[in-house]
Amino acid sequence: MPENPYARTKQQLAVRCGISYRRLLANWDKPNRPQDHSQGSARYDIKAYRDWIQNWKSAHNFGSRNNSYPVYKLNEREQAYADRANAAAAREKFKLEVEMAEYVPRLAANTAIETGNNIVRRELRKAMEFELPPRLEMMRASEIRKVMIAKLNDIVSHLPKLLMGTNGSNGTRT
Repeated sequence: MPENPYARTKQQLAVRCGISYRRLLANWDKPNRPQDHSQGSARYDIKAYRDWIQNWKSAHNFGSRNNSYPVYKLNEREQAYADRANAAAAREKFKLEVEMAEYVPRLAANTAIETGNNIVRRELRKAMEFELPPRLEMMRASEIRKVMIAKLNDIVSHLPKLLMGTNGSNGTRT
């Protein structure tokens, strides 16, 4: 059965012309719109309306289904300017994050870690070489274990003060 060359409603006209009903209504008052037929079921001539629609379609979206804008390719000079602007924006973002203390310089972080490790080593060595051996002579293994655990707990409890003392605060061991 051949397709009817006329549409009864504007909704049918929009579907048959391949555009949205909203877009048809938005452009309804444009000049040179075809005349409506006065016959009941043959109100809009589809071929005439398709020709009219082709006249007001813009070049950037003609023939595309998604109505997206074409990709604009930058020439080499424009691309260089865009790259330079992106790099400057990234630098400024990084500087801001550094100022907001979101980043710590690698050297400062490594120094803080190494200082902390040295403090732990020094305290353990001092306890194991000088303080504990004289106290542990002539003790049983279970007593030695209790004394060592107590000393280790003492060292661990004082570590935060020692570490804070290396970062500029007045944290001395009591």
